[in-house]
Amino acid sequence: MDTTIRILEVLRLASNYSVIVPMVIYLAKIKNAQVQTHIIGCVLILSALADVTGLILYSHRMSTVMLFNVYCILQFLIIASFYYQVDIIRKFSDFFFAGVLLVLILAGLNTFSVQGLNQYQTYSWAMFSVTLVSFSIFHLLNITSGYPFDRQVSSAMGFSIGIIVYFSFNFWLFLITAFITDPADRDSSLVIWAFNNLNNIAKNLIFAWAMFQTGKVFDPNK
Repeated sequence: MDTTIRILEVLRLASNYSVIVPMVIYLAKIKNAQVQTHIIGCVLILSALADVTGLILYSHRMSTVMLFNVYCILQFLIIASFYYQVDIIRKFSDFFFAGVLLVLILAGLNTFSVQGLNQYQTYSWAMFSVTLVSFSIFHLLNITSGYPFDRQVSSAMGFSIGIIVYFSFNFWLFLITAFITDPADRDSSLVIWAFNNLNNIAKNLIFAWAMFQTGKVFDPNK
């Protein structure tokens, strides 16, 4: 058991520090970065701040519930703004804003009527995940179709891939957390957070690749 705990602790730390890789690349290319890249840069900075704050709270044996609930809302809003920069989504801006507003209203109802502020709001997280994955898929389908009015840089494509991978996997983790596992079951919680940490590492590595691709134009005909 001690070995397992040590492995899980290594995974947690690796997840926390993995954000440094794409952040370093972002800072190296910040002068020539486009708006979408800066928005993802904000996502990375927010993630780093949340990780540092989480480490401080964890070291003092304090709850991270409020931290993660606020973090997920801010993350959702920032990534949504990333997709609003995409031309094809701006063509359907009414549907975009209606979708975002609906999700925020449902998340508010969840906060004040169902899960509350004193527990991890996995229902809201799951809704955020579905919405962002939908935006990502729509974006990628548009890029790969090769329409001339929406020729996105390859970095934007990489960001969407990272978002799909991360939020698709976490959607199921959130549902498992909400409906299957017992909050008092520490072992199950540790396993779920271990998978979340692995998923976060994968997302940050994909974002690092996307940051490295900044400025290179993606041509689906090649």
